[in-house]
Amino acid sequence: MEKIYCSYCGKENERNKKVCKKCFKLLEPKDHLLIDYMKSKWFGECKDGVFKAIKNFIQTHLYGFIMTCSILVASVTVFVNVVNKNATYQIVSEKPTMVLSYAGEGLNSEEVVKKYIEAVKKDDSSTIKKLRLETFHPEIRSEIEKNGYDLPNTYFDPILKYEYSKNGIYYYKEIHEESKISKAIPAYGYAENYYINQYGRYKTYTYEQTLQYCSYNDCKRAEVEEVIAGVPFITIWIQIVEVDGKYYVLGEQAVGKTIYEFLVNKLLIEHEGNTKNFSFTEIDKAMITCSDEEDCLKILGIEE
Repeated sequence: MEKIYCSYCGKENERNKKVCKKCFKLLEPKDHLLIDYMKSKWFGECKDGVFKAIKNFIQTHLYGFIMTCSILVASVTVFVNVVNKNATYQIVSEKPTMVLSYAGEGLNSEEVVKKYIEAVKKDDSSTIKKLRLETFHPEIRSEIEKNGYDLPNTYFDPILKYEYSKNGIYYYKEIHEESKISKAIPAYGYAENYYINQYGRYKTYTYEQTLQYCSYNDCKRAEVEEVIAGVPFITIWIQIVEVDGKYYVLGEQAVGKTIYEFLVNKLLIEHEGNTKNFSFTEIDKAMITCSDEEDCLKILGIEE
């Protein structure tokens, strides 16, 4: 009769029995495939119990096991020591930060503006950051912010916002046309060098570009409706500051030279650039009754 050994006490039992005749625990041979395999592979027909057999197995193979572990530990130790001898260390007092490279190397002020605009169109936040003054000279930006207002030889306050890049994905979603980059001249009658300002030690150059749109993103359809106010557009200003012969973006914003242009920008952002969904003639209707910018925004259903 084929024999089976209890997994708990090692007592010999007949194969057809379900309970050990010594300890009365279930034999369950189907649930002990691993134990049966170990018995047939290493222990044979052991009569002393599986656990004792495992103990004997470890004792007889312990030397080889220890030798294997020793070789592995020694190898790792030698490798680590070799690496450590060849390694160099630098003790720092602050958390390491990623070094960004300036993206405007060799470019003049207008070329930096063009590169910045292309980065905004592509939603390339990395290039945008690598062109900004605050990335490389935050102390200079703070100095301009603190002392740049109400200085002589300035035509307007420094631009320290990032409205344009923040909403860039909306400005170019359904744009109809964009103008060439030009010097920023907010009103007629100013000198050509109006776009140049001196904030303390730092000279800035401000450029502008107009972006044109159509109601329902269909200029032919909008021609009749928009004949009164003209084709809707907004003006983007980008201010560049010169530091040690390099040009950085100080700030940028969407400029509302008129109430109409201000509202075009607000309505465009409110609809997330989807001009297919509305007509800019809503502004004309609002301006008939509204008294100021805030009142017009309320009529248009836009919250500041």
